[in-house]
Amino acid sequence: MIILVFAFGYAAVIRLSFGAKSRRSMLIVRAFIHGQARGLMRRRIKEPNMKDFIKVMKALSDPNRVKIIKMLQHKTMCVCELRSALQVAQPTVSKHLKILEDAGLLRFNKDGQWVNYYLSDGGNSPYAASLLGNLRHWLEDEAEISNLRDRLPMIRREEICKS
Repeated sequence: MIILVFAFGYAAVIRLSFGAKSRRSMLIVRAFIHGQARGLMRRRIKEPNMKDFIKVMKALSDPNRVKIIKMLQHKTMCVCELRSALQVAQPTVSKHLKILEDAGLLRFNKDGQWVNYYLSDGGNSPYAASLLGNLRHWLEDEAEISNLRDRLPMIRREEICKS
């Protein structure tokens, strides 16, 4: 069983198992609640506010940014792939990605020469989590989104991104 523990403005996910380790797990939870397990306190929970809400809404106010979100629902993509799909300049795509990242809607990781962008889990913002969940079902029948989705398998970074 996995539980989320809130204490002293911090959150931690703790895995509890039944059986021999369950007593030890409960001791960890108690130690955490009493502030003795500082190693478990990973990040400070920030209360969502109006600024966070506005940031997410502004990030989704641009059609190209919505298209980026819809494409990333289907696969992890790099800037070159997104540029090719949207038919816009690379700096424009990078700017859109930075806005979406700042709003907590997507994340990236580096893999050698590639910077892969993918959708966030929304863990940093309840507004981002809610909208990402809803966007999975919205706009699926929209012509522009359908065309992009149909073109995605043909967009390959090996052919597009030449170092």
